[in-house]
Amino acid sequence: MTAVAVWDHRPTPDELLQARLADGWAPTPTSMKDGDQVLGYAACVWSPTPAGPAGAEPSDTDPVGG
Repeated sequence: MTAVAVWDHRPTPDELLQARLADGWAPTPTSMKDGDQVLGYAACVWSPTPAGPAGAEPSDTDPVGG
């Protein structure tokens, strides 16, 4: 979507996100202290992959020893 003019109404955030996803767009995660995260509305469609072994607590995967 490059223009809102293609809509016959003001699109909701979900409609805009679904249109972007349908066009092949994917949210880009940002590296944060607690692991990769997608910020903003697109976070509702993103699932992180575990950083450590299955069942590991965040402190178990912290390279600093958190």
